[in-house]
Amino acid sequence: MTELERAMHAANFDGEMPALDAGELDLWIHALQRNDVWFLCGPDRASMKFGCQAGQKDKLVSLEQALSRLNIGAANLKAHYQERWLSDVKVKFTLGLH
Repeated sequence: MTELERAMHAANFDGEMPALDAGELDLWIHALQRNDVWFLCGPDRASMKFGCQAGQKDKLVSLEQALSRLNIGAANLKAHYQERWLSDVKVKFTLGLH
């Protein structure tokens, strides 16, 4: 991601970039430019909040859900990698209860 690409997308955020670390922000800018099917799997609350605010709630998936779709066991995952955590986060952000 170049500085020019970041600057071009700053306008999409009303000139104020979201409070994400640089790597997460680059990932989101890249994802939002794509026209194909994509999903984002991440345990970071700020990134999930941004995804919900950007209208991408349905593209956010938990690691547990991704592993399940691949028929890979997901036992003993920490809470923030589980579907329940992500579902709760999405509901809270959607209702403005963050």
